[in-house]
Amino acid sequence: ELKLYHVEAKIDTGAYRSALHCEQIFEQNKQICFQIFKDSELICLKDFQKKQIKNSFGDTEIRYVIKTLMRIGKRKIKISLSLTNREKMKYAVLLGRKAIKGKFIVDVENLFVTGK
Repeated sequence: ELKLYHVEAKIDTGAYRSALHCEQIFEQNKQICFQIFKDSELICLKDFQKKQIKNSFGDTEIRYVIKTLMRIGKRKIKISLSLTNREKMKYAVLLGRKAIKGKFIVDVENLFVTGK
């Protein structure tokens, strides 16, 4: 739905929510607008929420949260993503346990089980 393909994601069972890297995040005309990568097309959505979320340092911050469809391997799942700047992180997408609970089993000995 976001026209984002072949993106590596970090699976983090210690994180409750999932997150998506965004360069710009702003609210305009009752919409949330953001860019996923520098110089990428601006995406604006009417369906969003604001939630209090603890970041990896334990600090609480208000983030915009969107819902979108994500394909992992051959499965498609509806997922909530908090929008945040992850430019200092290795992966643009973090998959938390809320997104994968009851849908996938995490085997920490395997990498790229759905392909690169």
